[in-house]
Amino acid sequence: MTYKTKVIGDVNPDNSGRNYSEWTLDFLCDYIVNTHHKYVKKTLPDLDEYTAKIASVHGDIHPELLDVADLFKQLKYEFAQHLLKEENVLFPAIKEVLTSGSEEAKKIIKSEIDRMGSEHEFAGGTMDKINRITNGYSLPEGACNTYQVCFQMLSQFEDDLHIHVHLENNILYRKALEL
Repeated sequence: MTYKTKVIGDVNPDNSGRNYSEWTLDFLCDYIVNTHHKYVKKTLPDLDEYTAKIASVHGDIHPELLDVADLFKQLKYEFAQHLLKEENVLFPAIKEVLTSGSEEAKKIIKSEIDRMGSEHEFAGGTMDKINRITNGYSLPEGACNTYQVCFQMLSQFEDDLHIHVHLENNILYRKALEL
């Protein structure tokens, strides 16, 4: 499956034309942190603020925005924890196996990947719900600038999430489990 990435300014990475499966695991870990994790960390607080703002301003007319704000707040919390575990536990364990072949690090990789699959499902499922609730990020007539920016950023965030999760689930995790 091919994912297109919408860009707002220069915050979203260009992922076209890359063959990630040819990259070494340590390089792929660094790429994910420096590209996707950096993007997520920058975007989560902004989207949390925007979803809360449009819910408070427009929620009486568009009550679905209250659900969007609540879902995104949950996603922000869970995803922030998830990124920390990857950066501080899983990715260092992968690099340790690459340099030393550590059996303990291999056990960490297996247990972390088992747990992280459900976290990816939660994140993807949450963004799917937000997409459905907003009818594919369709704006109502007369939507204010914050509303427009918020929906554009949500769409972009979802696109990046698909690429991010694909890189981890289908390339990084599979290769790491083969170590």
